Amino acid sequence: MRKSDLINEVFNRSSVSKKQCEEVVSSLFDVILETLSKGEEVSITGFGNFICKESQERNIIDYQTKENIKLAKKKNIKFQLSKTVKKNLNK
Repeated sequence: MRKSDLINEVFNRSSVSKKQCEEVVSSLFDVILETLSKGEEVSITGFGNFICKESQERNIIDYQTKENIKLAKKKNIKFQLSKTVKKNLNK
């Protein structure tokens, strides 16, 4: 499902205009991204948790050139399903 599909589903299930649905979905994603970029967790009860984890700097070897490469720190987003979602997925 793409963002436009999600907007259409929200539109079909609600009594607001498509433009308002688009604004709500976009705002939701913006708020989640802003919160995660601050290093905070986003917890949606009954759905799951978005967690921002930062990987450490590390050295790797490029096996083609045998050169040592230093990888910088980077942030990754992890998602943990709630028990309710896991239960519904595995019916």
